[in-house]
Amino acid sequence: MTLSVPVPRYATVVAVVVFACCSLLALLNPLITYDSWWYHLPFSSRLWNIGGGAAAFHLDPTLTARWLGFPVAWEWVEGLVWRVTGSLRATIIPQFALCLVFFAYASRHFRLPLAWVVLGFFASPMLFLHFQTIYLDLPAALCTTLGFLLLFDLLEDARRPGVALDWRKVVAVVASLGLAGNIKYQALLGGLAVSAIAAVGYVAVGGIATRRRAALLGVLVAANLVAASSAISNFVHYSNPFYPIAVKVSGKTVFEGPELPEWNANFPSYQAAGPRLYSLPGPVNFLLSATEADWALRGVVPWYSLDSDAGDMAVRGPPSRTGGWGSLFFVLNACLLALQLMRLRVESDRGQRALVIAAVALVVATACMPRAHELRYWLYLPIVMLVVNLRFLQLHFADRLTSAALVFVLGFGFLHTVVSPGAGLLKRHEWSPEAMRAAMPSQALQTLRETGRFCDPTSKTIFRYSTAVTGIPGVVSLVESDCAGAGR
Repeated sequence: MTLSVPVPRYATVVAVVVFACCSLLALLNPLITYDSWWYHLPFSSRLWNIGGGAAAFHLDPTLTARWLGFPVAWEWVEGLVWRVTGSLRATIIPQFALCLVFFAYASRHFRLPLAWVVLGFFASPMLFLHFQTIYLDLPAALCTTLGFLLLFDLLEDARRPGVALDWRKVVAVVASLGLAGNIKYQALLGGLAVSAIAAVGYVAVGGIATRRRAALLGVLVAANLVAASSAISNFVHYSNPFYPIAVKVSGKTVFEGPELPEWNANFPSYQAAGPRLYSLPGPVNFLLSATEADWALRGVVPWYSLDSDAGDMAVRGPPSRTGGWGSLFFVLNACLLALQLMRLRVESDRGQRALVIAAVALVVATACMPRAHELRYWLYLPIVMLVVNLRFLQLHFADRLTSAALVFVLGFGFLHTVVSPGAGLLKRHEWSPEAMRAAMPSQALQTLRETGRFCDPTSKTIFRYSTAVTGIPGVVSLVESDCAGAGR
């Protein structure tokens, strides 16, 4: 397959300007919000002993259990950069580098115009927003997506006579899926789904020598052993691979844990004719959330944010964090996948046929994941769909109209996100120690300086007052007894 896509100059300029602006915004003014302050940054501080580490910031029982059980690979990576640079803002650099790797790989190995990849990526509000933050969702999604695409590459190589197994791709698969599984549990589940789909392909596709099939399956086993290393350790130590989260199947507890899986789940429910609320199956919730039909049904104002908290302010029904990928982005990509599925028999490119089947299988698997309606946990899916669909467009609709459509979809999602009140993109953020000290409440600052301790078990974000962030020596704690009556 050769690259001969006429990308209009204006589309290239738009892609360059959007990428440059988003990159500068992310590197100079990153979003650091709730979950980062609650436990991601405290974990990074502990791992690298930044600002006194564990001695300077005390965790409550909930976070202690998460520290013991949750995968912390990306906190380790962010902490390393924080430690080396001394800058909290620099913690976004690893994610930025990973995005560059993805853009380069998708463009080069799938013969896609780089402008198309950039335009498609930033057309999704949630991908755009997560590009600006140090949350773990986008790195986990990028690693899972790279694993998916690399496994496809290995399958294509195996079907070509005389092409040896590329050890660099093997290492990349193990590294991608291995890192994803050790960033967060949802990425481990996504990686297992990707691996199961790949395993079916490795076994079912014809024209592959037996030794090569065995080698491909061996790569899958190795990648998943690395990906599941945190889960295996948890099973050995706590008899629960997902510790501290309890695991229930059909209402029966399979693995015990101190944190209930229903905690803060907020599944959506809907009104019909009267006031009664109706709950729907998880896959239906996923579909309504991904298309954002949920927002219309529950009267949600269509604004975008990192956590999809617009859904928490529904007019009808209880709060639920739904939507976020962008209705236009998802519907168009889903329709393109459906179109390819319907014309699968006439698709001349066997690689595209394999990609389409794998992508559709991944959509179905993701729809059945726990809490699938919370879309930020499953960010690999819109990225996978995007690459598969862009490859299809490159094969059959490589014209200027496609570029124009991508620019339009980008403009719709991009502008809608920028003006969303909860996005926080246009607000200036300053993360230097001096700025963080200046932003501290006077009571917290005075208590910490006078007593050397500050406690507030009701706050999830008081790590921002810690030595690691402000440079003020002392102990900041989520445990009230640490202050022994000294006050908050």
